[in-house]
Amino acid sequence: MKSIEEIKNIIAHATGADNYHKVSPKPSAPIITSGVFALAEAAECSWLIDAIISYHGDERLDPNFQAWKLTVADENGVLEALDDDKNVVISQEIEYTDFPLDEINFWVVKGEGHNVMMLPSEY
Repeated sequence: MKSIEEIKNIIAHATGADNYHKVSPKPSAPIITSGVFALAEAAECSWLIDAIISYHGDERLDPNFQAWKLTVADENGVLEALDDDKNVVISQEIEYTDFPLDEINFWVVKGEGHNVMMLPSEY
């Protein structure tokens, strides 16, 4: 796993998606941007990407835009999907995580032909 500074640097430089990666065998699953891919590698958190993708198609979620937030404290995490009014529509407790940041946000946005998971700075 990269250092916290290196991971923050990766996030800071994720501005605009130039490449996309298919990470799930489900045909309708979101693809991820190069920033999300780099974060997953640097923080060794492909499990987090998988967790978000596992909710794809859940009728509680807006099919056009989803905001996801992972909050970490004392090696415990909470993954939440938020609606447009920042109300929690899905919450999943994560009993243990070594994710190095206190918080990370993702957006899943409906695109042409695919939903795309991105870091907010890549929008």
